[in-house]
Amino acid sequence: FVRDKDAVSSCCFFAEMAQWLKDQNRTLQQFLCEIYLKYGLYLEDLYSLTIKGKKGSEAISAIMTWFREKTPETFNRTQVITIRDIEKQTIIHMPSCTTEQLPGLPRSNVLQFYLADGTTISLRPSGTEPKIKFYFSVKEDTSNGDVQGALKLAQDKIHVIKQELIETVNAVVQDK
Repeated sequence: FVRDKDAVSSCCFFAEMAQWLKDQNRTLQQFLCEIYLKYGLYLEDLYSLTIKGKKGSEAISAIMTWFREKTPETFNRTQVITIRDIEKQTIIHMPSCTTEQLPGLPRSNVLQFYLADGTTISLRPSGTEPKIKFYFSVKEDTSNGDVQGALKLAQDKIHVIKQELIETVNAVVQDK
């Protein structure tokens, strides 16, 4: 029994799963590939940008304002279909720009962009450090059986989106 230690209990579960797979003459890698083939391949990444001082705080605020007011219609040539603004408690459906209330979450300075291909991009300033974080989550289809190809596509997709965001953020910071 492990109380309040998610990492410890996760390690115990992982070890138990590894043993279960070993008993079946299977590896963790094989099992992961089976999961990808059944559910698709998901890949996540993070980009953190630290900007110190008063100018940094102003720049981070400007970045969030820019993305709220000048929301890109696409990332990596893929249509933005929904925007969740946790601070404003709204969900905006694109391209119709219809808005509904976002129930059940406390207000927080977070923006999330949901793309037509299942990609999610989240922006969040840190509450304790002079930084802003960009989270990326992509999904690739593996129905053709090519897990390595799907992984490469997912990595490339994140790379392109990350580069687009960095260019936009640099332009916003330079204007500030």
